[in-house]
Amino acid sequence: MWVFLFLLLQEEPIPTLIERLGSDSVEEREEATCRLRSRVDEAQEELETAAGHPDPEVAQRALEILRTPSPHRLDVDGEMAHLYQHALASLEPGQADRCAALCDAMLSVDDRFAPALGLKKWLEEGFRLTPPAADWSSLRIPPRRTWEALRRRIRETALAGIDRPADGSRCPVAVRCRLEALRIHLEFEQATLEDVLNLLRDLTGLNLILDAQAVSISDMDRRITFRSHHQSVGESLRQILRESGEEYVITEEGVVLVRPAQSSREADRPDSALRDPGGP
Repeated sequence: MWVFLFLLLQEEPIPTLIERLGSDSVEEREEATCRLRSRVDEAQEELETAAGHPDPEVAQRALEILRTPSPHRLDVDGEMAHLYQHALASLEPGQADRCAALCDAMLSVDDRFAPALGLKKWLEEGFRLTPPAADWSSLRIPPRRTWEALRRRIRETALAGIDRPADGSRCPVAVRCRLEALRIHLEFEQATLEDVLNLLRDLTGLNLILDAQAVSISDMDRRITFRSHHQSVGESLRQILRESGEEYVITEEGVVLVRPAQSSREADRPDSALRDPGGP
């Protein structure tokens, strides 16, 4: 009896779940898809192989699962967008070494990362061509167990002297990149604003807070119904807040502050001109 219960509680091997993506049973295919989505980080290598499977059903499902957002994948996406924006800002005479160092930092995460390879080639061409567009779909996510060490080394080297504050997590550039680069599916049904902000905090790791004035004049019991598909966190948040006459700004301390909408300086507004590495 106990042996039977132990077997039930064991996780099925990743290759077994991938094989079931091509099952004749719709229920088995859907169950395998659901389980792989919940384990997308650890299954990345096998899913990338399965994306080239001769069975189109397996290949298509593997590709869709690989696009599943998880806190770890969103964390890596956001940090890489942060590095890329600093690299673009370094495309000035006399800053080629800094740009190259930032590209090398991105390539230490994924040595085939197309945006970094494109920027390095552009540097080698002597700035004669238009800077390459960023294709974020090529990013390979490193395992969670190695990511923290990689990020720490990058912040101590390539980002040293660039980020303000120095730890990178509260750099306004990094915060803006996370908001505009991270694309997720959202679905709320009769949620409160606090529910929405709590979920976005958990997904992005950002410090989203309500301004005291917003708390005092907003209807905190207002119910929010909202759906978005593969849309940036920043755009989704703007749409949700616009309905209640609110907006967000990024402070110098890297805080995403939700406040009543007001006429503000251009520098305080979300940067709509930010190159969006998650876009087409």
